[in-house]
Amino acid sequence: AATVGILRDVSEPRRVREALERQNQELTVLNRVANAVNRYQDLDLVLADALDAVAEHIGFDAFIATRSEEEDGLFRIAAHRGLPAEVADRLAEEGTYDVPLGAYISDRSLAFSDLQTTTDEKTVMHPSISEHFRFKLLVPIVHGERSLGTLQAYNVAPGGFDPRDASLMESVANQLGAAMYRAWLHREQATQIAHLRTLDALATTMVGGAPAADLLAELADAAMIISGADVLTLWWATDDGEDGMQPRLQRGDDHPVAVIESAQPALDRGDSWLDENGFLFVPVCRGGQGLGVFALGWERLSLGIAARVETLELLASHAALAAQQARLQRERDGALRRHFESQKLASLGGLAAGVAHDFN
Repeated sequence: AATVGILRDVSEPRRVREALERQNQELTVLNRVANAVNRYQDLDLVLADALDAVAEHIGFDAFIATRSEEEDGLFRIAAHRGLPAEVADRLAEEGTYDVPLGAYISDRSLAFSDLQTTTDEKTVMHPSISEHFRFKLLVPIVHGERSLGTLQAYNVAPGGFDPRDASLMESVANQLGAAMYRAWLHREQATQIAHLRTLDALATTMVGGAPAADLLAELADAAMIISGADVLTLWWATDDGEDGMQPRLQRGDDHPVAVIESAQPALDRGDSWLDENGFLFVPVCRGGQGLGVFALGWERLSLGIAARVETLELLASHAALAAQQARLQRERDGALRRHFESQKLASLGGLAAGVAHDFN
């Protein structure tokens, strides 16, 4: 019993010392990540410095940091450590990767004990990774419901891992998530300002009384800027309205985006419609009358499209105002022309009466 008591007295301080060393190690990593967040504006530099801090204090064989891009829905490799030259060269050449349907980025950490038996996950980024590494720890970088990137750790040997390492990487990911979300807000604010300037310039053109063809061209260009679409077709009603809507202008791909039948009821109500194939239809209506449709398409859908719909609908209201102004201008020109013609006929009539009187 005395021997057991002595061993207990010796081991307890050792456990306390190890716990303190581990806590100090974690605080060092988190402090370095916080400094990187405050020091750099470039997210890639922040992720690279954070990955260095993690790699120096956590015992995995390789690390990868990625960030997601709403523009194309892909993940971009921002930094990596410990990868074989073959894998690093391939990742640098490709630059981005997609998440296959069989795999996913969740809101919690995932551990894959053997990539060679996990058929879905091993294809993420590049299949050759599973030829060099067997174990993978995937830690998502999220803010709210928004997926912003990942921290990934790899081991050559399959098996388990220290849960404290996963907890530390999750704490790092939480710090990075807040920083990356702030950077996203700044980019989104700059984008919104650019869109508002585009609408303001369009309004100035409308007030200046530009020809209808020029206005439609500017509307199509503005829609491409605001939406970031890969293809756009501007459908517009004919002047007499008898032939319905015809494709008036095309941007991006040469193939027009057809207005599908399932979208027509929503367009008749003046509502935008996003179909299952990734085409967005934004109607241009005035007084319950359909004047045109912006038909847009993207190679890859992303969450950023939802934030653009409201601005596109505002653009559609500008288009309706432009169409109404053009119609009023045509009616005004027609009324003035008829007025001048009637005055001309009255003058000719008076002249003819005077000549007849003089002749008599």
